[in-house]
Amino acid sequence: MSFLFNFPSPDEDTSTASQPFTFSFSPIPNSASSSADEVPAAEKDTPAPSSQAAHAPTKEHVFQCTIESAPSENPDDKSAENKWNNFAMDNVGLFFLCPQWIDRNILATSLPNLLGSQPSQNGDVVKSDIVPKVYEGGFRVWDGACDLLVYLISESPVDFQGKKVLELGCGAGLPGIYALTKGATVHFHDYNADVIECATLPNILKNLKPIADGVDESRVRLFSGDWLSFVRFLRVEKLDDDPLAEDNRYDVILTGDTVYRQDVLSSLAFALPRLLRKEGTVYLAGKSIYFGLNGGTEEFRQEITKENLIECVDSKVYPDCVQREVLNPIELIANDQVTRSVAVLNARHTGSSGL
Repeated sequence: MSFLFNFPSPDEDTSTASQPFTFSFSPIPNSASSSADEVPAAEKDTPAPSSQAAHAPTKEHVFQCTIESAPSENPDDKSAENKWNNFAMDNVGLFFLCPQWIDRNILATSLPNLLGSQPSQNGDVVKSDIVPKVYEGGFRVWDGACDLLVYLISESPVDFQGKKVLELGCGAGLPGIYALTKGATVHFHDYNADVIECATLPNILKNLKPIADGVDESRVRLFSGDWLSFVRFLRVEKLDDDPLAEDNRYDVILTGDTVYRQDVLSSLAFALPRLLRKEGTVYLAGKSIYFGLNGGTEEFRQEITKENLIECVDSKVYPDCVQREVLNPIELIANDQVTRSVAVLNARHTGSSGL
C-alpha cells in the first residue's frame, strides 16, 4: 500500500503569476421547495441557539458540470503545470489545486480580509492557515483527508454506489470526490463560501472533466455555513421518524480534522446524529489530540457519550509523532426514545461555536 502527493519542488519559481481562477456562482435562495428532492429552508420560527447569532447561515451554491465549465489550461501558461497536485494510491488518482497556486492567485488577492491577514514590516501579506470562526483552513489538504482516502480505498473499501454521502468540513473535497467517482450522490459542506467556490468546485470539475457529459448534476450539491444552521436548513433537528427528514439525511458522512478545537465538539456531536440516516455510518479522521487547541478524537469520544445518540465502535490507528486515527463505524445507538425537544437540545449547546 502506498500513496503520494505530487507537490511542486521547493525550488520552483513562484514569481510567475497566472490568471485568477474564477467561477460564476450564485447562492440559491433559502426559500427552496419543501419536497424531498429539493431540500427546504429552515422554518423561520425555529429558535436558534444564541451562540449562532454571529455565525454563517447556510447557503447552497449552483453546480454545473459540462465540458465548458470544467477547468481548462492555457498551453502557453508556464505556471499551469504547477497549478494542480495529485493524490495517487493504487489505481486511484485525484487532482486538487496546489496550495502555492491558491496562495498566489486567490488568497493574496481576494481573501485577505477573510483570513485576517496583516502586512508584515516589509509590506508582504502574512496569512494564517486558520482563523477560528472566520476561516477554518479549507484551502489546505490536511492529514485527515489523506487518512480518510487511504482508509476508504485500501483499508476498508466502501461500496458507494447509489449512496447519499455528505462530506462535512470538506475543504478541497477529495474524500467526497472519490465517493462521487464511485457512484454516490455527494453533498459537500464547508464553513466558508469562498472555499466552496474557489477550491471545492474547481477540484470537483477537474476530476469529473473526462466524464463531464455523463455526470448527472443532481448527484452534486454544495453548501456553506455553520453546522447547526445546516441542520436547521435540512429540517432534521428532531430525531423522529418523519419521512421528509429521513430523506434529507445521509447514508454516509465523511469528515476529517473537524475535531481539532474543543469548542466545536459539542456542535459536531449535535449535528452528526441528526444528519445521519438510521442505518448510516460516519467516517471521522483526526488526531488523538491537537496540542494547544484541546480538541482531538479522544475528546470527541467523550463528547458523544453525553447525549448517548451515536457511538464509535472501532477505529484504525495511524501511528505518528501524534497519533492519527479514523473512527469507524460511528453509528446511531438503537433507542426508541430518541425523540426529544429541539429547544431543549439547543439550550444545551449555548456557547458552542457551531462550525
